[in-house]
Amino acid sequence: MKAKSLTAVALLSAILVGTGCASKGAYESAAMTSTELVDTRSQILAARSAVDMAAVTFDDLVTNAKPDLKPQYAAFSKAVDDLNSRALSTADQAQDFRSKRDKYIKDWKADADTLTDAELKKRALERMAETQQSFDTMAVKVQDARDASQPFITTVNELRRYLGGDLTSAGIKSVTDQVPRVNAQRDELKKRLDTVVSEIDRVNSELKPAAPAQ
Repeated sequence: MKAKSLTAVALLSAILVGTGCASKGAYESAAMTSTELVDTRSQILAARSAVDMAAVTFDDLVTNAKPDLKPQYAAFSKAVDDLNSRALSTADQAQDFRSKRDKYIKDWKADADTLTDAELKKRALERMAETQQSFDTMAVKVQDARDASQPFITTVNELRRYLGGDLTSAGIKSVTDQVPRVNAQRDELKKRLDTVVSEIDRVNSELKPAAPAQ
């Protein structure tokens, strides 16, 4: 199975475009996007837990092997299945993201261009540029997490296949050296997912329709 990117991260790419058109009113689009970001934050945390479980069950299977290896292997296999269920191909979504993001900014600019007050128009375009920069910054963090997800998912899937064909004491012993590798990939991926969550929190605080801080 070809390594794929985490579903929650892929879904976030679609959300980053700022769903809804500018004609609905900026505050309505912002509120809707804010709600979706909260939901995606929960999905990313769930994906983070799935990453942890895949690494933990592999570690248990290899470093705490029981006389009957089947239950531990089954737990590891189930954890990998759960991880894979949160993964999908993102090529189409990435293209869709770019198209929708461009349309979102284009529609916002079109609305700003209808303003006749030069100062308000200038401020609207400045705010549009700030929001676009926030989305672009988040998109970079999402891509970083996506890049880190691929080697980890590939590794645990390969290890499952390897042990599925040699579920013996000797087979377990032969992959003992893979535990540090799996843990290192897990830690790097979790770190990047945590960064995405932090970015979501930052952008979400900017999008919420609320009075400015005094």
